[in-house]
Amino acid sequence: MGSKDKRNEPSVQGLAYVYQLVLDSLQYFCKAYQLNMNQANVILVLTFNQQMTLKELCDHTGQPKSTASRVVDVLVERKMVDRKVPEDNRRTVLLTINKTFAKKLERLNGEKEFIKVLTKNLPQEQGRLAIQKLDELMAIVKGRAPSQLK
Repeated sequence: MGSKDKRNEPSVQGLAYVYQLVLDSLQYFCKAYQLNMNQANVILVLTFNQQMTLKELCDHTGQPKSTASRVVDVLVERKMVDRKVPEDNRRTVLLTINKTFAKKLERLNGEKEFIKVLTKNLPQEQGRLAIQKLDELMAIVKGRAPSQLK
């Protein structure tokens, strides 16, 4: 690896910090809505994909069909997910986020609200650092250099 330890480079530290924040926010999300990780995964995938079949859901989550089916059954029972059968193809079942539950999730959709959730329990200085790192990451994802943020 050479004389310099890669773990001490700011980009690796920043990525590790963002990873921990995302993991913490996922745990917060699970606790807030009383979900296990499989259920949270299904909710998040459906939130970003609007609607999909069970097979598509399995492809996105990596869950076997039997597991995904059981997870969806629980989420339907809890009125978090809806099953819809299109009139033009009755053999297909589309999964969507329940509209009432979607309204509860709306507050997490904006970047600012998401950052508030991520940094809610952090001391003020760590919160500022987290927001800075998340802004840098978002800039990179959106194809801008972090220096263009200001």
